[in-house]
Amino acid sequence: VDEPKFSIALDQQEIALQLGEQHKCKVTFTPLTEVTDQDIVWSSTDDSIAAVVSAQGEIMALTPGTATITAVSQQDGRVSASMKVTVSEEGIESQEVSSGQELTEALSASAGKEVLLTLKSQESQITIPEGTYENVTLVVDAPKATIDNSAQFKQVLIREIAEDTWCEKSGNKIFIDSASGHLTV
Repeated sequence: VDEPKFSIALDQQEIALQLGEQHKCKVTFTPLTEVTDQDIVWSSTDDSIAAVVSAQGEIMALTPGTATITAVSQQDGRVSASMKVTVSEEGIESQEVSSGQELTEALSASAGKEVLLTLKSQESQITIPEGTYENVTLVVDAPKATIDNSAQFKQVLIREIAEDTWCEKSGNKIFIDSASGHLTV
């Protein structure tokens, strides 16, 4: 049997994150001399708890619970490493809103608190007014919505939006985990 010529390891085998927090996983190849392709395919056992939001292994904590993040070598699919991610909401307020109006009200009430806001809406047009919400992580799950954003957030994760849908006017750090959609900056 042909054995893999190298192995990979992640910087941590277990990590605890707060809601909305991010972590960039670091991969080590051993021995590096046998590696011709350092690309990694990332996955999560539960994207609703901890989602992989970049090809570089950046993960975001979305809901309390436990998920396993797995890194698989693109050069040799038999070579992998995993990390257990436990997400807690201690000290973080988590709220789901279903309309643009509810979102505006929740943002008004968010001052001084770490907040994870999930916009889960079936509305077709949502306008987010100007404002600075450096303590708010916004998760967007609005498959029919066109969103015109003028607010500044800690970060934004777009899970689902309609095509031609996000108009960004505030320079936010945005992660897209959506099969469709169009981002205009």
